[in-house]
Amino acid sequence: MRWILVASFLLLIVVSAPGRILRAIAAAQGKDPVHGPAYWACGAAVNAFVGLAGLYWQRYRARALQAKARRLRGECPLCGYNLTGNVSGTCPECGAPVLQRRKSIR
Repeated sequence: MRWILVASFLLLIVVSAPGRILRAIAAAQGKDPVHGPAYWACGAAVNAFVGLAGLYWQRYRARALQAKARRLRGECPLCGYNLTGNVSGTCPECGAPVLQRRKSIR
């Protein structure tokens, strides 16, 4: 989970870089870059987009990792029901289709 936080932080830095460049250009031209309404509206829109995209991405990855861990333990990826001995291919608890674990050749 730690890498998700690091990736979100790096994404925030990358997205905020154009705003920093525009501020530096405006400051070099002698203009005040932070008092225009367009500047604030653009910043608010970018921050809202990045924040919501980051939350969605973290939630999606957390669910995917949880489903993978459940599959490896022999549980239903949706509800977590123990599927030991189940040969029907569906979860008796929630009815989700379940992939059968392959038997090893060794």
